[in-house]
Amino acid sequence: MTTTFYARAKRKNDTTPKLPVVRAYRLENRTNPGNVKRVASVLFEYQTAMKIIQSNQMRAFVQGGERFWNRREPGQFTTELSQWYKRPVQNQIVAGLDSWLELSKAVIRDIIARSNLSDETKTDLWWLNKCGAQYQTSKQTTVPVWEYKDGTRVATKGRRLALPEALVLLRAITKYVRNHIVSMPQLWRSRIMMLDGTVAQVKQSAGVAHDLWVRVSTLDEGYPAWIPLGANRFFNDASGELSNFAQITLSGDGEVKISLVKRCEKA
Repeated sequence: MTTTFYARAKRKNDTTPKLPVVRAYRLENRTNPGNVKRVASVLFEYQTAMKIIQSNQMRAFVQGGERFWNRREPGQFTTELSQWYKRPVQNQIVAGLDSWLELSKAVIRDIIARSNLSDETKTDLWWLNKCGAQYQTSKQTTVPVWEYKDGTRVATKGRRLALPEALVLLRAITKYVRNHIVSMPQLWRSRIMMLDGTVAQVKQSAGVAHDLWVRVSTLDEGYPAWIPLGANRFFNDASGELSNFAQITLSGDGEVKISLVKRCEKA
């Protein structure tokens, strides 16, 4: 199985470096049942950490008007996972919440467009929604000072504080969308662990029996699980640099599926 993630299109005059194309390839898992059991035992603790960290991220978003941030202190909580696991857990949570927020923004934008609000209010709401200010206060966010040229509204460089009434309305729309259209995802129910090099190191095999190894940290400190992998022609023929990253999926019947990632420049 191959999964492809494409970089967002750039403007013609954009001189920033292009983001790479990231593809995930599922490889043959050749490990023994003992290693499968040890890796599977990580999942429950991983899901528990996901639930706590998602709660912390949502609290900062709703109560403090802050954005989802993978560098935020995850907090202290009891877990059998090593401290190194908190980073991939938080990265996975933030990616999921960012995706949820973008879906919500699209729905909110359509609701605003179909409303009977004034054009000025709609414009402010569109701007605030685009900036992710759904739960910010008037002291935390601003909107452009709009000018009208030949009947067209243009954003100037000037900024003014957002009206409290607009933020209250945006918050009400967001609440409606959360409750009825784009519900909050329960990310901790996922059986997928997105592990970076801090807890899952990808190694080239020195022998001929296997193509690659993944060293996965387990609940037994100092005793990682070494999982041998068999490559396929799609993986071998694909261009790009192999990342020190592993996507581990644990099915309900106890099977462990592992995908590795290659990054290459967008053609």
